[in-house]
Amino acid sequence: MHTAKKIGAQVIAGVRGKEGNDARCLGVSEVHAIDDDQAIENYALVDAIPDTDGGEVAVKLIGRVTQTGSFGYTAVLPEGATAKNPTVKITCVGVRAR
Repeated sequence: MHTAKKIGAQVIAGVRGKEGNDARCLGVSEVHAIDDDQAIENYALVDAIPDTDGGEVAVKLIGRVTQTGSFGYTAVLPEGATAKNPTVKITCVGVRAR
């Protein structure tokens, strides 16, 4: 998050509703509940989403990425997720120890 903010990105935290206050303490621009389907439908489009939750949340969030945007995931991308936004660049990302 700190690197994104340094290059001028607006960082939005997507968390479970009950974790909203904790996320605000991180200094993000906005906090959105990812466990509220109605709220997800009203999210503004964004250029990129890194998803660490996977599952049906990933399917819902892909639809909130601009057509030329990127979606990175660390868990399993559910079948049919790419159909929600076929022009988005989707990448599986991970971390490994050196």
